[in-house]
Amino acid sequence: MPAKEIWAVDFEYRQTDLCGELPEIRCFCAAELHSGRTIKLWVDELTDQPPIDFGSHTILLAHNWKAEISCFKALGWPDPHNPIDTMIEADRVKMTAGSGYRPTSLKRLLEQSKLPAIEEKEEMRELAMENRRSALFSPAERQALLDYCLEDCLALLKLWPKIRATINSYIPDEETAFFWAHRRAKYVFCCADSDLYGVPVNQQLWDKMITKQPQIHSGLHARLKESYGCSDGVAHFKIAGLKQYIQHNQLKWPMTPTGLPKTDEDTLDRMAATNPQLIQFADLFKTLRKARAGNLNIHNGRCYSKIWPFAQAGTRNSAKSNFIFSAARWLRGLIKPEPGTGLAYLDYGREEVLIQAVLAQCPAYQKAYYSEDMHTANGKRFGLILEDMDKASFKAARTLAKTCTFRIQYGGQAVGLSQSLGISLAKAEQIIRAYRRDFPEIQQWRQRVESTAIAQRYLVSPDGSVLKFNENINPRTACNFPIQATGAAILRWTQIRLRGQGIKVLCPVHDAILVEYPLEKKEETLRICQEEMVAAGKLFLNENKLLVDVENEVAAPDSFPTGNPEIWDLVMELIN
Repeated sequence: MPAKEIWAVDFEYRQTDLCGELPEIRCFCAAELHSGRTIKLWVDELTDQPPIDFGSHTILLAHNWKAEISCFKALGWPDPHNPIDTMIEADRVKMTAGSGYRPTSLKRLLEQSKLPAIEEKEEMRELAMENRRSALFSPAERQALLDYCLEDCLALLKLWPKIRATINSYIPDEETAFFWAHRRAKYVFCCADSDLYGVPVNQQLWDKMITKQPQIHSGLHARLKESYGCSDGVAHFKIAGLKQYIQHNQLKWPMTPTGLPKTDEDTLDRMAATNPQLIQFADLFKTLRKARAGNLNIHNGRCYSKIWPFAQAGTRNSAKSNFIFSAARWLRGLIKPEPGTGLAYLDYGREEVLIQAVLAQCPAYQKAYYSEDMHTANGKRFGLILEDMDKASFKAARTLAKTCTFRIQYGGQAVGLSQSLGISLAKAEQIIRAYRRDFPEIQQWRQRVESTAIAQRYLVSPDGSVLKFNENINPRTACNFPIQATGAAILRWTQIRLRGQGIKVLCPVHDAILVEYPLEKKEETLRICQEEMVAAGKLFLNENKLLVDVENEVAAPDSFPTGNPEIWDLVMELIN
């Protein structure tokens, strides 16, 4: 840890209710660990030159860098060279399989560390958030906010020994441990950018959709009734109608303990993947559940959402329900570049396959990844694709083969495969035998990972994130973690590198990114993105090259492809 100075920093600011706006800063405070030096500055004393050297010899501590880096941006300050996010570091070692994510507040972290807790003064927060210019605060109010702000900095310095020990935990080499800690904080900067940027959308069309929401709602219910018989055609879903549809079409549908058809998103996606006639049903149902008026946070032609880094057990991000890529797929047709700009959606193709192949050291699986059509090859391997199939049957069989591949890869067993995919138990067993016969190293790797999780009660990702386990370890969760965590690490590295080169990444979407660019810089932007995505994959996968697809690319005045043209066309008909 070659740092001469360790500073804790904090801002007090007013954040407006509207996303996409930088905070209105009240004051800045900082405290240095070794010298005891402190800095307290009201906003009118701050310039575009930071009062501290944030270079390579300085470590900068903040509790939730997402807020602080927005203040840096508002002031025009450069990014710090060695940031540490004490909230991310504290949460990094407490993620437990099966538990939800709850960010650790500074007060709670002090209490857990048996240190004197700071007093959370609601009146100070309210004072900072008052809707008036900073110049209108009285001298007494300014002093109170400055004292309150500095208190957080001093508390962070008290926490430093514990945070340092936490950073070093699970990674024996301190230099490596701090390298990844700084990268984790820098990834928080990327997420702060996403919160600020939003995604460009057709504001005029959205306003019309909000106005016509009752007509859209009843129209989609009418389509549900007409096609599937599971709605009253106006406003209410009929589970009895769905049961009748399932029985009439002899579908193997997962049921709840009370005997009702499951309608969670995972079940809908699985059923639609293996039963093409259910694609429309799944999208209609998810639309009626998700696409309520106001569900998307859209204003000034952008759709905004908050992205929480490292919030899932696989160290991937978590986004609020108003994230446009979490909404019903047809709503992606709202995405529309601003004049003079373009958008590109770049995706790692079949990323999890190569990751597992490399981790398991399975040459056959690596070869399958690079084959022209892996899922067709697996369809033939599993006996699902036959030579004399017509086009529709081939497409359905290939989709089934794709689903089987990923479910077995993540530990799916014959009974579960049979029940969820609507195939016989004998067929499911045959498919699993074929998979294990041709890719034996995958099963051996799974057994090693499971044994390690049982012995250690934790697993560590390539960039130092940790997943802990209780006594009852779910083998699928344990084996899923290294794959998802590696994929997440690859995408984080990509975003950090692209941010450093001035590429505007609007948001990550699982194993993809959405970038925005001036039309005159399209070729350069796409080239840099693809190069960095490939380089990140090689870094974490022993120089093996991940395939990168420019899945969608659109320039103003065109709109992004909708995820479901049939529902999009229906909605356009309803509102017009």
